[in-house]
Amino acid sequence: MTQEDLGEFIQKKGGAELIFAIEKDRGSIQKEIAKIVNISEPNLSNKLDIAIEVGLLEETRLAGDHGNAKRYQLTTKGSELHTEFEERGLISKYNQKRELESDINSSIEDISGELDDILKGTMPAASQLVEERNISDEEYIPESPSNIDADKIEEHVDTQSSESDPSRSED
Repeated sequence: MTQEDLGEFIQKKGGAELIFAIEKDRGSIQKEIAKIVNISEPNLSNKLDIAIEVGLLEETRLAGDHGNAKRYQLTTKGSELHTEFEERGLISKYNQKRELESDINSSIEDISGELDDILKGTMPAASQLVEERNISDEEYIPESPSNIDADKIEEHVDTQSSESDPSRSED
């Protein structure tokens, strides 16, 4: 395989990530790699085979490995590439990306119950919130920096203050 083949391998989805996922000292078993690299199992097997062909990985075994476990170790070339990725901060950034994706997925799961309530009509709609807060339809305009009128806000605050504190009313 040529340098061009190697470049093509790391640019395709899952190629560089595969190198990120391999533990530099002891290698990694396929199951561990699958948890880190977000590609399907058949694609992962294919990527591992190609990584072996281009000289980045070799299949190996450690004494404690399960009988069917496939362990992949970085070759000298793979280790040099891993070091380059590490020095450029790519492995750290990739791990941060994975954490962010995990956080996003957790947040989506957290709010899914609320979404179900909204879709079922058990959450108050915007019109109900407007009614509960005694806001007229004309006053209810979602605020954005371009439609905020400072005079209206001051007038509204003054009106609210005088309604709640009769001593502040104008004569």
